[in-house]
Amino acid sequence: MQSTTRNLGRSPCARTLLCVLGLAFCVLAAGCYERKQSVVLNVDGSGRVTVETDVAVPAADGPGRGKPTPLSFGRQVAADFINNTKGVDAWSDVAVTATADGRAHIAATAYFPDINLLHFDMPLEFTWKRGEAADTFILTVVRTRQDMGEAPATAPAGQAAPKKPAMTADQVKQMVTAAKSQYKEQQAALRTQLDAFKLQMNFILPGEVAATHLFSQQGQTVTLSLDGKKVADALDKFMTSDQALAATFEAGEDLPTNDDFMLQSMFNQNGPAAVTMKVPSYTQPAFDYKSESGAAKRAEPAMFEKAGVVLVGSFTVKPPGAAGK
Repeated sequence: MQSTTRNLGRSPCARTLLCVLGLAFCVLAAGCYERKQSVVLNVDGSGRVTVETDVAVPAADGPGRGKPTPLSFGRQVAADFINNTKGVDAWSDVAVTATADGRAHIAATAYFPDINLLHFDMPLEFTWKRGEAADTFILTVVRTRQDMGEAPATAPAGQAAPKKPAMTADQVKQMVTAAKSQYKEQQAALRTQLDAFKLQMNFILPGEVAATHLFSQQGQTVTLSLDGKKVADALDKFMTSDQALAATFEAGEDLPTNDDFMLQSMFNQNGPAAVTMKVPSYTQPAFDYKSESGAAKRAEPAMFEKAGVVLVGSFTVKPPGAAGK
């Protein structure tokens, strides 16, 4: 099998092996943790989200180091989470504590100007857009498509880009066999992480809920939950499907049908997860975004210091000749 994998390394679709192993929420298994996200959304797409995470403390904090405490490890996790989150104007209520069972508990509230630009440390994208009717909006949650890492084919101006050569049936079969073998080697470790993973996303939305898909609903609040055990079971099922694997390799890309395969296994429905809202023109914001986010921004330095969370420092690169100015 090693020789097969080396040969595949020369194939234009070789990186698809990593794509298959990473698809369908596998990258959510960055650690053994449970997370709850609660979003309050304004009509214009701005809002705030409170994130609470319970994460298991590793046995060692690096080579030659002892086991970290829930507080020391939690502060690292909090800093990484905040540094890697995109689309946030300000943070508030950041706190790190220890749970009764010895895990680190991290809480934080983020203010975002546009939920379409909000990205956490997971491959999930949020979309809030106006529907066909003037008084409707649609919220969707989808998985970020995996980048194949291959440069697109180019051609001189006025000429069509060259097509990638089609894979032969034998090449596809080899890729499927190699993917199954590689997955089998990592299956136990993936399941250990996924079995301890839970994600609950709550959205308090403006207006009246008209329709939901994959979400549960209670009043104006809709919830989408991902259970790691169900994800692991669905992934095991996907990796036994020669048809699904072959389709991915033949296409040379991470297909939307891969998500539908997984969602069918977990929810008995295809994607995407979506909510349609009726939002009258006179609907008022749930809160004053500019005022709250501004106050949170001003309070950030003292808050981070109190929480013991050290973020990546910002700096300015001066142009040549500007020294001393």
